[in-house]
Amino acid sequence: MKIMMIILAIALVVALGVGLGFYWKAKAGSTTDNHDLEKSIDEDVYKLFKLQNSHGVMVGIVKNGRVLQKSYGIVEKANDAKPNGQTVFQIASITKVFTASLLQSLVDQGVVRMDSTLGELIGDAVPMNDKAARITLEQLATHTSGLPRIPKPMLKKVRELA
Repeated sequence: MKIMMIILAIALVVALGVGLGFYWKAKAGSTTDNHDLEKSIDEDVYKLFKLQNSHGVMVGIVKNGRVLQKSYGIVEKANDAKPNGQTVFQIASITKVFTASLLQSLVDQGVVRMDSTLGELIGDAVPMNDKAARITLEQLATHTSGLPRIPKPMLKKVRELA
């Protein structure tokens, strides 16, 4: 019994140490609050451009009723057009987490159901075929809708940028 308590105490100390290590690593890698939001964003975006082969980024933030929109880089290699609030970007994997969280929140509030279909939600606002109209929110959230990962028109743009 005494040995189990010692093992449990050691495991607890190790878990605490690992947790603190992750915390400090995340804290060190996060944006510092220097009370200049725009400067902090500039610094982080420039780090992103150094680390990755990024072409363009559009950042939008709403804080305390103030709206900040900034563009960085270019939309296409072929010209110098900067991204703006109307630029269409391919969404990245991290957005899946946010989208699923927002969907669950709407389900919890009774605004939508997981078995709601695109046809029910969108109606005639956007023309779609019968197969697309039968796709449910659950299928979209679990990536079982059968839709391609990248729509053909977007895939063409991605290939042009590469």
